[in-house]
Amino acid sequence: ENSSFRGMWGYDRPLGGDTHLGIQGYYEQILDYGAYQSSLAPGQPERKELRQLYTLRLTRWFQYQTLQVSLFTYWSPSDEDYYLRFFIEKKLTDAMALAVGTNVFGGTYDWTLFGSQDYNDNVYLRARYSF
Repeated sequence: ENSSFRGMWGYDRPLGGDTHLGIQGYYEQILDYGAYQSSLAPGQPERKELRQLYTLRLTRWFQYQTLQVSLFTYWSPSDEDYYLRFFIEKKLTDAMALAVGTNVFGGTYDWTLFGSQDYNDNVYLRARYSF
């Protein structure tokens, strides 16, 4: 693994009322990229010199904060892949909650983080009891 420069930024804030927004960016630049390219085995996929990842989370609460609706997105323009998660949770009591959600993966290449999961989209139902 070559040396790399990595950086991250984030921003998180309430948008008013019961709505919340969070965003993040991540950057990774391979140093001495020519040495990296010359060390690749034949047929091995080549990473880009600059990798970028962005996330966005938008959350809204309803019904006295007993109903939560949330969207989380991941997008990498350099890897050309994405991940979407939509989630709804209802607190029935202080101890019991029901949730339904979906995970959607996709990408151009089958060797990237979420592109490799392209056929693993799913919908789930969860019941949680806390004590």
